[in-house]
Amino acid sequence: SFWTRPAAIQANLDRHIRAACKADAEHVQLLVFPELGLTGYACRDLFRDEHLLATALEALEQFCEQTSLMETVFLVGLPIAIAGNLFNVAAVVHTGKVIAFVPKSFLAARSEWQEDEWFVPASHLQTTMVKLSWQVNEVPIGTDILIEITDSSGNQVFVLGVEICADGWQAGSPGDRLALNGATVI
Repeated sequence: SFWTRPAAIQANLDRHIRAACKADAEHVQLLVFPELGLTGYACRDLFRDEHLLATALEALEQFCEQTSLMETVFLVGLPIAIAGNLFNVAAVVHTGKVIAFVPKSFLAARSEWQEDEWFVPASHLQTTMVKLSWQVNEVPIGTDILIEITDSSGNQVFVLGVEICADGWQAGSPGDRLALNGATVI
């Protein structure tokens, strides 16, 4: 099983890379890591710490470097600050590049889950692109992104749509919209 520790970014990254290597060796087409897997889900007020956020982005960069020769598509969870707002996102990584960010739309905000204390929902997003220091091209961000995954011959393998955890429990979920628009894998 795969588990993460809160704020143990290097240890979490090491687990991600080990799992990625195994997936690549087994010719896995898509590997989905846990929500907020790089930082751990239960960081709570640490999500406000700029060092934690910067370290999570550095870990994503290292993950990209380590997976640059792999054909597997990876979904990696982390927090990202954009224009003063903090989003819980899945980074779609393929051949060592972040090809999309998908923010969570519906935050769990009851009982022990109080995501709305740290994160804002995707509806607060005021941009469609994010610039990463280690990539030449900007990365699209949004909830309506469809990603066509092709094999080395250019043949379509699947069309990926992404939703995060509680997003899938809602009527009219992002996954519903994505499937209606052509996603074959959510």
